[in-house]
Amino acid sequence: SAPAWIIVERCTSHVGPDANPNNYYEHYLEFVQCLANVFLPVDVTLLDNTPTIELLEWLRDKKELKAFKGAKALWAPSNLEQGRHPAGEFPRIGAFEVYVLSSVQAEKGHQTAIIEAYSKLSLSRWPTPQFLASKIMKILGKVKRRDQGLPRCMATPLDTLGKFVDVHLPSVAGRPQSSQLLVTSMRVWIDPDIDGQVQPVECAPYGSRPLLLCDVTSGNRVRAVNLRQCGLAYAGAVEVAALVSRAPSLRAICLRDNKLDHQVRPPLPRGAALQLPPPPHAVASPA
Repeated sequence: SAPAWIIVERCTSHVGPDANPNNYYEHYLEFVQCLANVFLPVDVTLLDNTPTIELLEWLRDKKELKAFKGAKALWAPSNLEQGRHPAGEFPRIGAFEVYVLSSVQAEKGHQTAIIEAYSKLSLSRWPTPQFLASKIMKILGKVKRRDQGLPRCMATPLDTLGKFVDVHLPSVAGRPQSSQLLVTSMRVWIDPDIDGQVQPVECAPYGSRPLLLCDVTSGNRVRAVNLRQCGLAYAGAVEVAALVSRAPSLRAICLRDNKLDHQVRPPLPRGAALQLPPPPHAVASPA
């Protein structure tokens, strides 16, 4: 329902000289954290490797994207396998591309406006996350001021989007109120054999149905969160903090051995078991 969508096309292939999926994912997480700490003029939905029909058609026309398989003439999720990708299929090998989508009123209904905010394939280098977040902020400002802009992006995603949570840092006193940054809620598992413990989705037995963290309520009687060494990043830590306010039975939180930094400390309750590096530019107190 946000007026703007940000779609990140992120390489997931193990093929190619610069194809390390973990490296691309870490850059994505760093970008999310930077975006969560800048002023956003409008609400934004952030999608990771979830394209829309309009974006794929734009890439086909502008970038010679080839996401068809065999004689298929329609875009479909089955075209977007997450393993080894033939050249030209979404997400492309070596891609870290960022697009901003919004909808404008046209004579025959609505049209999707697409702005390419960054292209690693074109520039042959990684973006600076702070610079990219600042650029996104300016693009969103133009989206907000657009005369024919619609209040929500009407693009058509290829896959079910699921539920979203706001991970934007709350506005600080004296600064303008910022908008929401909506990301997909984290999938977790509540082990029935360990009373009320939230665990990584990888712990779920085969064939079981995981939960979205945003759907965990006081009715689940959660007593502990154990998300140790599961690749948790800033957005996930913010969502865990939101769980605290709606789960009065929660007694312990363990987020150790994840790539978290000092910025996750403010939204999390005291007593949470963390393992954080010192803040940047920390100065040792005199003896």
